[in-house]
Amino acid sequence: MVHQRLFAARWLLAVLLAAGAGASSARAGGGPENVFLVVNSASWASLAVANHFIYLRHIPPVNVFYIDWTAGVDSIDGDTLREKILIPTLDTIDRRGLLGQIDYVVYSSDFPTAINLAKDFPTAKFSDQARPACSLNSATYLWNLVLSKLPIVMDFHINHYVRGFGPTTISAARQTDEPTHGFHSWYGWGNRGELIESGGQPYMLSTVLAVTSGRGNSVREAIGYLERSAAADGAHPKGTVYFARTDDVRSKARVDGFMPAIEELKKLGVSAEEISSPMPNNRGDVAGAMTGVANYSWASTRSTILPGAICENFTSFGGQMAEGSGQTPFTEFLRYGAAGSSGTIEEPYAMAEKFPWPEIQVHYARGCSLAEAYYQTVFAPAQLLIVGDPLCRPWANIPKVQVAGVKANDKVSGTLALKPEAQAPGGGSIDHYELFVDGRRQAAAQPGQSLDWNSTAESDGFHELRVVAFEAGPIETQGHVMIPVVVDNQGRSAELTTRPAKTVRWDEALTVHAKASGARQIYVLCNSRVLGVIAGESGELSVNPRLLGLGPVSLQAVAVAGASARDRVVPPPVSLVVEAPKPLGPLKEPPKKLAPGLLLKLPDGKVSPVQETLDPAWLALAGIGPNQPFVGQAFFDVSVTDVYQFQVWHYGELKLSIDGVLLYSSEQGGFTQKFVPTALAAGVHRLSISGRSGTDVKLRILFGGPGALSLNGKTFRHQAR
Repeated sequence: MVHQRLFAARWLLAVLLAAGAGASSARAGGGPENVFLVVNSASWASLAVANHFIYLRHIPPVNVFYIDWTAGVDSIDGDTLREKILIPTLDTIDRRGLLGQIDYVVYSSDFPTAINLAKDFPTAKFSDQARPACSLNSATYLWNLVLSKLPIVMDFHINHYVRGFGPTTISAARQTDEPTHGFHSWYGWGNRGELIESGGQPYMLSTVLAVTSGRGNSVREAIGYLERSAAADGAHPKGTVYFARTDDVRSKARVDGFMPAIEELKKLGVSAEEISSPMPNNRGDVAGAMTGVANYSWASTRSTILPGAICENFTSFGGQMAEGSGQTPFTEFLRYGAAGSSGTIEEPYAMAEKFPWPEIQVHYARGCSLAEAYYQTVFAPAQLLIVGDPLCRPWANIPKVQVAGVKANDKVSGTLALKPEAQAPGGGSIDHYELFVDGRRQAAAQPGQSLDWNSTAESDGFHELRVVAFEAGPIETQGHVMIPVVVDNQGRSAELTTRPAKTVRWDEALTVHAKASGARQIYVLCNSRVLGVIAGESGELSVNPRLLGLGPVSLQAVAVAGASARDRVVPPPVSLVVEAPKPLGPLKEPPKKLAPGLLLKLPDGKVSPVQETLDPAWLALAGIGPNQPFVGQAFFDVSVTDVYQFQVWHYGELKLSIDGVLLYSSEQGGFTQKFVPTALAAGVHRLSISGRSGTDVKLRILFGGPGALSLNGKTFRHQAR
């Protein structure tokens, strides 16, 4: 592995060189072409959330990266983050030729949410308010500092991208009125917030799409708020942003910023008001919320969150996703449809620098994306876990783009001169246009100029053209049009089909057929991940739908006859929807007398009810010794027909069944995380576990949907005797 500081310096130099090559045209981020999505291929939930985000946001296949992550979803140390997640992600961006265009690194679910950096700074001394810990997204935002192991990552004013309103700012060093500004990863920012296009501190926008473990949401909930967020773009919601002023210290920490933000929102035509209750009650128009309270129930407020809303609560443990954490987690806002929310992964000690300042709602209302709005208002983002749709932009003035010179599904050859035009619905002019081919930026042009594309440099077959228009002004809002074409310079063609053709259940067989005359090999892919290779000019490949994940997916193929691009041909992609299998029906006659806990049978034949399994040594605590057999059984109820999940870590042998159907079986576990989804109909079901303990008597089983928590007497019951 390259030394981490050397990698950080080399990668930053490469980004600057790549951006400098087109500095006159490269502008702020904010579109799908600027997003690099990282997915946990070991997790069904991560795949499902990613599939829907890719579909909703039109993320190019080349912008998706899969990591097989089984090392837990709570906390890891800095070295593990760098070696297993951050450096592989940045290196893949480089290798795929995406430097200079990626402004967001976004994580799907089931990655660690907290990063312990204590080992990075063995001699540094930190105050209790600056304990060395980062959220996953903020460790990515501060990537070069984390890679270089610089303790300044915990500085309370490390984020120079923050834009302030003069006297309302919470930093004494920043007393100027700084306009809302769009973002680019190769921008540098000076200590006083000045934009420096070469030099200064660089950042990388980052959020997590969903948390589906611990105290998180269900996959269905995550998909729901992502769908609402995508539909909210440019909708200019007719609602009210609420700021809760109470005597709670959590509210007081940000109260000085309420009225300036409200006044500015009203200038923008957005309704905003202070309320004296901890939460907006009986309000059907919540377009945003800034609150401060330890515990709350959104359902009890009888209020409605509008699509696209950022809802924020200032409290200590709202971002701690691990089981057993206190206070209401921010996932409560997401459950009821917010586009994004956040919370700290470490005790923040009521320091306002660690949370979004109320100006977040102003930057958002001016047209910024959710991620841009967040990072323009948090001086010390290290400990802030931000979850939601980073691209959501309800108040954006999104250009509508048209292109002359080519139409969808045209067969093209030679050099194309594309002539773009665009209008912004809210008025304003277009700064410039950019052309992306198969997700990679190829050309730029000023209004009135053409975007020229030499198709002879590409392989024959399917290609996707994207023309992106950038609104003039500091936010530089993007709008794009996607144009599929078929290149025919050499008379090559290929075909890709599947059986079934449109939908497949994850418990069904999926067969992929491909053919291309003259091909030596045909690679079958899903979002740049190779699923398999067909030898020769034609053939079939069996693909397990579970590898694809639930939801809409696109399969691609590349037929290779030689070493150059001209010796390849790409067939049109195939779109599929992967569905869950038929749910297991509930027990027809569940036991009538049930007592709390899992019933565990010991080697001596005795049975013992177990109420808590949070400690992985719970088997040993119950009386199971090394290499001894065990059997456990319990009943549980689910209220909604849906896909639920078990997460399993174990040594030794383990079998897990629901209603007599075997879901998981392994003769020897290495105590790595296994994700086990199961579709269940509403009603009572029976869990059965059995096996033989290992030399190290540890077993961890979580169940959830939403989230995933350890087996316990509140959820699981046994038949009373």
